[in-house]
Amino acid sequence: MARLRDPDMVNCFGEPLKPEEYKSLVKCLDSAQLGVDTCLVDGLPALQEHLIKYCRAVAASQTDDLELVEGAMLLIEQLSMSLGQAVPPEGSQPRFSGQWQMLVATGGGWPYGRLQYVPIIELLEVSEDGQRFRLESKAGPLYTSAVGNVTWVRPPNRLQYHVTDFRVELLGASLGVPAPAPDNELLVFASAPGIALARSAAGGMTLMGQPV
Repeated sequence: MARLRDPDMVNCFGEPLKPEEYKSLVKCLDSAQLGVDTCLVDGLPALQEHLIKYCRAVAASQTDDLELVEGAMLLIEQLSMSLGQAVPPEGSQPRFSGQWQMLVATGGGWPYGRLQYVPIIELLEVSEDGQRFRLESKAGPLYTSAVGNVTWVRPPNRLQYHVTDFRVELLGASLGVPAPAPDNELLVFASAPGIALARSAAGGMTLMGQPV
């Protein structure tokens, strides 16, 4: 338990946690609602499973305290690193694919605060063969689309993506908006039926759900 409160812990990209992230992590550890101490009696895998169930409930309701949600995501990230991930054989199919909706975002990138229940429709789709991706956003009459190639990096579910086509449309009319940086990296540090948690190399985390 003491190690989970280490202020010098790092994220899955090896970068130190930000002070506001550490604050959310401690809030999660101290939360009577989440009962981390009780779950620890059964070991770290049981705690990880408990927190993933909590995130699945958050994905459905999108109503809980966002600092608590971020803390749970951070704790799952730490547990995933501690417990390790099985590395698939060379040439095997990537495990992370299909269509995913961004539900919770941390670390900025939205106009109304560092933590957000994503206020727009944002969908990430990774092809079944793991070679291509599409990221679409819809906010009222505004539509954006980024399409490109995916490169997989070990450990599993760490993907680098390169944008080859970027479009912005307003009411169906194309806008001449400069494209974002063409390259980024995403590490999916936990997944379970219906949800996935990932961190971007840019620093923020995302809770994703599969559209029904």
